[in-house]
Amino acid sequence: MENDRAASITMEQIEALCELAEEKARKFILSRIPPKKVDALSLSVEIEGIKPLSVNMELELRLSPTVGEVDAETLAKKALNEASIAIESKLRDLKLNLEI
Repeated sequence: MENDRAASITMEQIEALCELAEEKARKFILSRIPPKKVDALSLSVEIEGIKPLSVNMELELRLSPTVGEVDAETLAKKALNEASIAIESKLRDLKLNLEI
């Protein structure tokens, strides 16, 4: 029998996971591109469901033309991956046993 805690997640925890994902993606991008070279950076995170937990993230990234050889799409995908890893890690820390 599963622990009741494994099947529930609070709104506060969902909000914290969304904030964590945003923070990780933003830090990842800004660790590779100077902030003044980022023309637009917008991240949307939606988390819903119980088990499995559905996490949808969209990242819009526009870089200054002066950045050069950096591919914004590849950078955005890597940032989303970092955000996803952070969410999975936090869920393990919370011992919620929720699948993504």
